[in-house]
Formats: sequence, structure tokens, C-alpha cells
Amino acid sequence: MSDRSGPEAGDIDSENGHAVHPLTQAQRLFAAGDDVGVRALAGALGEDQAPDERGTFMRLLGLAALRQGDAKAARGWLEDARAVLGDADATLNVALGGACLADGAFGTAETHFRRVLAQRPDAVGANIGLACTLERQNDRTGALEAWRDAMAAMVGRMRADSDPWMLGLPAAFGRAPVLEMAGQLYRHGDATAADRLVERVLAIFPTDAAALDLRRQIPATGAEAAEARPEPGGDAGHGPPINTDPVAPQSLMTKAEEAEGAGQHDRARTLFRKAGALAVDAPSPLEDEVVSLALAAADALRRLGDPGPAADLLARLAERRPHDPEVVRLRALTLHAAGQTETAVTVIEQTMESHGTPPPVSLLLVHASLLRRLDRPDAAAASCRRAIAANPLVGAPFHHLAQILEQAGRGDEAVAACHAALLRGPDQSGCHSLIARILERRNQIDPAIEHYARMLEHQPDNTDVHLALGQALLRRGDWEDGWEEYEWRVLKTDRPADSFHQTPWDGGPLDAGQRLLIWREEQGAVEELMFLRMAAAAREAANAPLVLEVDRRLVSLVARAVADATVVAAANPPAEETHAPDIGAQVPFGSLARLLGPDPADVITDEPSIAADAAAVAEARARCLADTDAELLVGVCWSPLNARQRPDRVVPLEAWAPVFSLKGIRFVSVQAGPTAGALETLRADHGYDTWIDQVPDGPTDLDALATRIAAMDIVVTADALTAHLTGCLARPGLVLLPFAAEWRWGLSGTRVGWYPTLQLARQTVPDDWGGPIRRVAKALRHYQDKARAKRASGQDSPGKRETGA
Repeated sequence: MSDRSGPEAGDIDSENGHAVHPLTQAQRLFAAGDDVGVRALAGALGEDQAPDERGTFMRLLGLAALRQGDAKAARGWLEDARAVLGDADATLNVALGGACLADGAFGTAETHFRRVLAQRPDAVGANIGLACTLERQNDRTGALEAWRDAMAAMVGRMRADSDPWMLGLPAAFGRAPVLEMAGQLYRHGDATAADRLVERVLAIFPTDAAALDLRRQIPATGAEAAEARPEPGGDAGHGPPINTDPVAPQSLMTKAEEAEGAGQHDRARTLFRKAGALAVDAPSPLEDEVVSLALAAADALRRLGDPGPAADLLARLAERRPHDPEVVRLRALTLHAAGQTETAVTVIEQTMESHGTPPPVSLLLVHASLLRRLDRPDAAAASCRRAIAANPLVGAPFHHLAQILEQAGRGDEAVAACHAALLRGPDQSGCHSLIARILERRNQIDPAIEHYARMLEHQPDNTDVHLALGQALLRRGDWEDGWEEYEWRVLKTDRPADSFHQTPWDGGPLDAGQRLLIWREEQGAVEELMFLRMAAAAREAANAPLVLEVDRRLVSLVARAVADATVVAAANPPAEETHAPDIGAQVPFGSLARLLGPDPADVITDEPSIAADAAAVAEARARCLADTDAELLVGVCWSPLNARQRPDRVVPLEAWAPVFSLKGIRFVSVQAGPTAGALETLRADHGYDTWIDQVPDGPTDLDALATRIAAMDIVVTADALTAHLTGCLARPGLVLLPFAAEWRWGLSGTRVGWYPTLQLARQTVPDDWGGPIRRVAKALRHYQDKARAKRASGQDSPGKRETGA
């Protein structure tokens, strides 16, 4: 929900108006072989990610590390990914086995590979990994068997016209392993795959007794197997003949579209590939209908997350239609989706240079968007201006130009380009969202709200814009209208619509003996912590005990603070406790404010909504004070985990000098992630009293991070997860906010209703942290004076905590 950016028409890296996610970036970089780029995105493992998304991100980081030869790091990431995603993911277990093998843990590697093969005997990677592992353990016989199984598994993934290789080998090394694999697959219940392997052998050896016998054992496997079988009379030496029937590609396309509509995506991808290949291989000259069919098949593959085969298909099509602008355009988009953006730009530029006529506007705009992704704004803007010159009456080039100018920080020019696009037609209504974002960054909320409303006149069902409007209204303090618009977020939740069967709560009391379920929407830990502040008010309004479904990282923290509630970890499907018969109603966390508020300050108290373990807090505090006579312990956090997406929230360490130079204070990192190096440098270069013990892994172990925060006298933090944990712990805190802070912090003021114990230090000039830091230093001196006065009166000692705000 946080860090939003509005939808942009024509944005090649958006889907239905949604901005590109760091996970998508990582997937594209990995596909392009940029392992350094993938690992550089590790900081985007943010507080707000759902478990499945986080596990997938960890998997990519592990694979990138493995490809770089960093086996220990790969093993760590992949083990973390398995802890999140579970043991059932075969590809993850194979990758983890490979990392263990590279790390010298041969026994563990063998366990991972055999676990996969017990379920999928034709898993090529697991067979090869097992063979390598057994070789390293000097089990030559076992390794040879694994290599034979690996070869047989690979046959099932090769093109049928490559099967004559078996003619040159003895039966024991050619067709026998393939038939053994077919038998294993059949015994494991995969008759279709077994039948395909048998048919492949019979296409080369039509009288082979073992193959014929096995074929008689395997029952018919339906239409999909029939499609894969050679037709009678086919060339036995070269696999099934190519179907030259002009109706065949269209028939396959129809079947593919039906499979996609039924959710059978693997089958749909197979059929789209077949249809596209038949269309591209059609006799010359290619008819326009055939080209259109091939383009549709490639676009479908791209949409279904299979850009590699789509790019191959379009490369073959480009050989036959090299100057067709639609072929070039779609090929470039597909290469970009596969992480080959530089290649995509080259393809377009070579086509434009070799073609005698001016390129169409659509191709120029794709070129501009790709250059924008490569952070080449001047070249991207030039391509847009070329499109404008080609057709100055069309609005799309102006809209694209506005996006580029916004990214380059040229807001005034971007707004002017948006108005130029809007003058050319209502189809560019997305410009209203772009203008609104620029205005919001300037804290010009009233006109921003007007532009969101105008966009909704043209796109009334646009979820992102409704949500953006709701957050802008809430930022302005229009609580009732804001919460109504905020309800549009439910259309973006990752939870299935039927996860909870109970009646939605209306905000009123429940019947005696009933409980209220409040459940997690998987929109991130920040939102969950914030709305958890309303749990006590919900209990009072419902006059009923609570069942709280929360992020698994928060279970112990919430259970300590809300003693009379049942606290369960969020899961899909939900835990059994969430379906207990005495639960009378259910509500997602994000809907509490609409039902209980509307102003959160009216229902939230300064009581904590999470609690750290008291003994652990005392131990942490004693450790921090062991070698110092400092009067105060001050926790510091200078950057959110998603710093790459929100650099305006980062408070550079060099800006902290007025704070770190204060005497009598020990500064302790409460920043998630590696910080020891940065704090060591501060201590060595400036003599600051900074505690350099490594902070716990905050994103994974929120309990440990909360313990460190609770041990502090006060926390000074950027807008990060640390700020929300501090507020939920009801600990004193000072939050450094950028000029255009997130909606939850409001437009102005030094307090916020969500967290009464926090004070806000806002930028008054964009990118200038001098003012907020000076205000924080002044507040810390005041806090220090209070602590001294208290000790002078005998009410406190350095080892005890000052609890005043």
C-alpha cells in the first residue's frame, strides 16, 4: 500500500496500471544474466512483502549467488526461501541441493536431490545433481545410474526430430534408459508423460519389443497425448511430420485460448508455442492473417510469463518479415520482458536505420520507453519528440514524454507535456494521475485530489486511482471520504475472496459468547502494525474477545501485548483457529478505521499494541550500557529497507553530525540489515559513541528488533519499519520525515494519531535534512536534561530507563 505510484498509460513495465515491482526487476535482471544487479536488489526485501513474494525474491538471490560461485551465500538465501515457501517446491530443492554440493555438504545435497526424485523421477536437474554428488562421494555405480536417468529425463524435453541420436548407441545406453524412465513415470501416476516417451522410442524403433510391451500397459491418455503422437505413415527416423494444414495453427490457437481460460496455463503455453511455430513455418509468402496469428501466439506467451520462447518465435518471424513494424515492436517488448532490454533497443534502432520510411509512432514510443528503463532520459525524450513531429495531433507521445520528464525530476515540463496530451483527447486521462503525483510531491494536495477525481471520471473502476485518491484524502484529514476510497484496496489483496466465511463485521456488538476475527490482508507489516493499534477499540466495540491473524513474525509480539486474544499466524489457507464456530464476524485490519474512526486519534490510546520479552529487553539494555557511563541510550535508524524505491526517506549519516556530537549519549543502531561498518566508520572518524554490535535481521526476526528498540530510552528514526515498531511498543520516538511524507503521517504537525508517543520532525525544504536534524538534536538535549534532573533528585539511575516523552 505504501510507496505507491500511479498507473501510466503505455508504460512497458506496468500491468493494468500497476508500477513495476522490485521482484519483477530482479526476475528480468536474472533472465538477462545480471547477477550483480539481482543481488544489489537485496535491499528491496522490504517490510511490506507477502511471504510468497519474499520467498520467491530469496530464491532469485540464492540462484544469482550460486551462478556467481558464492555457494555459502546461495545456500543461506535458498534455505531461507524454503523456510518461507515450504518443502514441496521441487525446483527450489534442486537449487538448494546444488548449493549444498558446491559448498561441500554432499550428504545434505544428496538428501535434497533424492527428495525431489521421490516425487518426480524425470526431474533432470535432480538426476544430474544426484549423479555429481555420488561421484564426489566415490559411488561410481550409483553415479552411473543417475547419469542414465538424467539422460532419459532429458529426452522427454528434447524435440522429437532429434531422436535419431539413439540409432548410434547400443540399446543399453540409448532406448533402454528412456523406457526405464517411462516405466518410472507410469508407476508414479504420470501416464501421459510415460506414453510420450514410449512413442518417441517407437518412432525410431517401431518394432522394439520392450517399447511395444510397455505401450500395451499404458492406457490411452487423452487428447493432449494424441496431439503429441506421430501420425501413421510419419517418417520414423525424424519424428512426427509437420502439419501443413493452414487450419491447424488457428485450431491450436483456439485450443490454447480455451486452456488459458480454464486456468491450464502449462497446456496453454505448449499449444501457443505449437501454433506460433506452425504459423511462422507456413509457406511463403506469409499471409497477413498468418502473421497476425503468430504475433498473437507470441504475445500470449509473453503474457503467460514465457518470454524466452516468445522471443525465439518473433526472431524467426522477423527473418521473414524484417521491416514489419508490429513484428519489430512486439519482438522488442518480448526481449525486454526476458530481461534483454539493450538487445531490444538495438533491434528497433537497426530496423529504423535500415528502413527507408519514417518509423511509426507506436515503434518510436516503445523505443522511448525502453530507453527510459535503461536510464537514458535524453535519448528517450528525443525519441518521443520524433514521434510528436511525426504526428503532432496524437496525445500518446506527449504522455510518454511526460513520464520521462517526471523520472528525470523535471516536474514543470512533465506537467506541461501532460496538459498537451490531455488537449489531444480523453484517451490520455492517465495524465491526470501523473500530474496528481507531481503535485503530491509538492504537498499541493487539493489540486492533486481534483486530478485523481477527473481521472476517475474516465476510468471509474481503476483500483489504483481510487486508492491513490483515498490516501490523498486521508493525508489531508478527510477521514470519512478517505476511508471509503481506501476500501478499494480489498481488490488488490492477495487473499482469496472466500478465505473467511463469517459475516463481515459492521462495527457493532456481537452476541454473547462470540468472538471477532481480525485478519491480515498481506499488504505489508507496516499497514498491519498501524491498524493493529485499533484492535483494542475493536474489542470494546464488539464487546467480544478477539482472534487476531497476523504476520508470523509478529505472533509473539502481539500475544504478549493482547493477553486475552487468540493470536495465530497468517497462512493460505487460513489456520483452523480462524474457522472456530464461536467466531461471529470477521473484518480485515484495513477496514477497522472506517468502522471505528474515522479519526484514528479518537480511538487509539498510548497503550502498547505489541510487547517485547521483558527479560530479553533488560539483557539487551545491560549489554549496551556495559562499557559506558552514558546518560541515555538512543536508538538510531537512518534508512528504510526499500531505500532504492524511496530515496527521499533516507537520512544520510553525514547529516547526523549535530545529533551524534551530543555528549553523554550512546547511539545504538536499530536499523535492520548490516550497519556495523557504517557505525564503525563514524566511531573511528569522529569519535562518536556508537554501539557497533550487529543489529538483528529485522525483516526476518521482528521480535529481536523490537527487543533492541524497547531497550532504548528514545529512538530517532527515518520513516521505516523501526518507526512503526517504536510506536506500537509505545516507546518515545522522533521520526524524521521527508518534505512529502506518506499519507499516514498527514500534511503537517508534530504528532500523529496512530502513535501518540512519537514526535515528527518534517523537512520544510525538499531534500534538506538540516532543519529536522537540528530539531531532533534540540529535543534530545531537552530529554537529556530531564533525565539528569530526575537522577539528581534521586528518582533514577543511569542503568534505569527514562520513560517520559
